[in-house]
Amino acid sequence: IDSSRTTLSGYALSVNAGKQTGTWRYWGFAGRNSPGYDISDMGFRGSVGRQTVGGNLAYARARPTGPFRNFDLHLAWNSQWTTAGEHMGTWMRPIGFNATFRNNWSINIAPLNVNLWQQSPFALRGGPMLRVNAWRNAWVNIATDRRKPVAMAFGGNIGGEFGNADRFFSIYANVLVKPTATIDLTLSTNYSWDKNPEQWVTRRTIADSTRYILAQIRQQTLNTRIRFNWTMTPRLSFELYAQPLVASGAYSRYLEVDDPKAAAQADRYHLYGPEIQCDESSCAIDRDLDGTTDASFGRPDFNFKSLRATAVLRWEYVPGSVVYVAWQHGRSEWAPGGTFGGLGAFGDLFGLESDNTLLVKVSYWLGM
Repeated sequence: IDSSRTTLSGYALSVNAGKQTGTWRYWGFAGRNSPGYDISDMGFRGSVGRQTVGGNLAYARARPTGPFRNFDLHLAWNSQWTTAGEHMGTWMRPIGFNATFRNNWSINIAPLNVNLWQQSPFALRGGPMLRVNAWRNAWVNIATDRRKPVAMAFGGNIGGEFGNADRFFSIYANVLVKPTATIDLTLSTNYSWDKNPEQWVTRRTIADSTRYILAQIRQQTLNTRIRFNWTMTPRLSFELYAQPLVASGAYSRYLEVDDPKAAAQADRYHLYGPEIQCDESSCAIDRDLDGTTDASFGRPDFNFKSLRATAVLRWEYVPGSVVYVAWQHGRSEWAPGGTFGGLGAFGDLFGLESDNTLLVKVSYWLGM
């Protein structure tokens, strides 16, 4: 890192070509973002210093066929490298299916998504690239006709590493209620469970060497979103959004990175045994088992609760002139311990201290 620099420079290149109409459709793309490329003042760029190629092929029917109003079958893939030429990963979806039924229900299915190879530049938080085992996942989404007074959507996602038991899944359900043309209420709930055997914990110096410490985390998250819109008159409307969330993470099986690019997981990591001892608040490492603590860190297990809500009243008191009244509410707690509270933890939210903000904005249009 050059700490004396005050500006960044770089470039972004991309090329896309394909056919997006007809029964057979295809698309290919390639792109390259140089290191130092930063457009923060003009837009958003997720990552730089990498190059990507990919494409997809689809068979699509836009006219009613059998039970379907329309459908498509497709496959897709992409690969990434650093701009130095180091392969970062190859992702592939051998088959996917999207369809709208004649009753306007819809379904999206991806029975298999595969990451054949991956090296992560982020896993070690500024350290070297870390090889990650190949993984797969599958998902399905189903939605009813959104034109109806009550519409629903639900689905799930499951996956994990090849050769291991499934290590993550999530399910969700959404309900949209529209009792009148001016009122709609949306309720959304999502639950996810994840067992990641290579979660970042910390970095420590032991015997004049930087050691990257990871662990297995069992994480659970439950969140609900509530959205209410009411247009009382063309000039008066009310909107409400609220999101209660609870999450927990329990850590175990602490690892030290030995060879971050080793093909075999046993060669990539050293699994701590008697070298690490943890109590309720911290963990101590005695790497050479000489009875002296070489490094320590706070125990990372956590339990998090949060409630965020925003309400906005909009009143156009004269044409072109508007009053906004906005209320923001928040309460949260971060506590040690990896026990998941589930639905019962939602009730605990109302016993926490809260922050409330009231904003009023008035605008008046001057006709010239």
